[in-house]
Amino acid sequence: MWNTTPTTPTKPSRLASIAMMKNTYMDSAGIPMKLIIVVGADKVEFSVNKEQLCAQSALFYCEVARNEQSVVLEKEDPVLFTIFLNWLVIGEVKTRPELVAVPARTLNDLKAHYHAQWKQLCQCFALGEVLQAPNFRNDAIDQLLIKANECLSIQSAFPIHTDQDLHDLYQASQPHSCLKRLIVDLAVLNLGLPAFDNLDLANPVLAEFFKDAMKESCAQMRERCLGVQACDRDVWAVQPWDRDVCTYHDHSHEQANFVCKRAGMIDRLVVTSLY
Repeated sequence: MWNTTPTTPTKPSRLASIAMMKNTYMDSAGIPMKLIIVVGADKVEFSVNKEQLCAQSALFYCEVARNEQSVVLEKEDPVLFTIFLNWLVIGEVKTRPELVAVPARTLNDLKAHYHAQWKQLCQCFALGEVLQAPNFRNDAIDQLLIKANECLSIQSAFPIHTDQDLHDLYQASQPHSCLKRLIVDLAVLNLGLPAFDNLDLANPVLAEFFKDAMKESCAQMRERCLGVQACDRDVWAVQPWDRDVCTYHDHSHEQANFVCKRAGMIDRLVVTSLY
């Protein structure tokens, strides 16, 4: 039977919309215009090319469309915003040089080193949610996957060390966040069910995490047992870095025929600019 459902006109991509707004990004002499962004309580000012910002951030796109000449991000961290601006240029999310340069003389030093990098990458993801910059969030998730995989070398693949850290991170993430899914998958893989026994389930945020972790545990056990006559073998959780990395990406802003350039296993991730 033929499908007689009327087709919906294709929504223009953000890049196509930007092409139609060229006069917003250029002055009368054709020189690229800048947007002033004031970040943090100390009011650190950045002057950034409008077109670059609007190509990657729905927040800045809307502000420029309203002819705003400056945007204030009082609650954000200037250091994290610098990481975002660096990403606009090189297409890679890099943690602060002072973190990367920390010498790891002992195992505890190495754990602290990885934990600091992980925490800052999570903060980058959160900034991407504020800026409504899905490509930046996706790149931050890729780096978090790489970091979690590296943590296996020090027997500490779950990089969230305290219930308070878990609470803060889970609470700060949006509903159905890709970061939440990654946290749950890492917890199921590395902690096991007994580790959840001491969670304060009276805390609604930790209770939400516990519910999500139980659902994922059951789903993975069911998937692993399919096709097995009797589930008489060990059931192992799927390692997040053994999934297609696109599992943790948000491509809801893309066209229907979009193909992720980073699809595949983690060892196929590239560090060149992709967007």
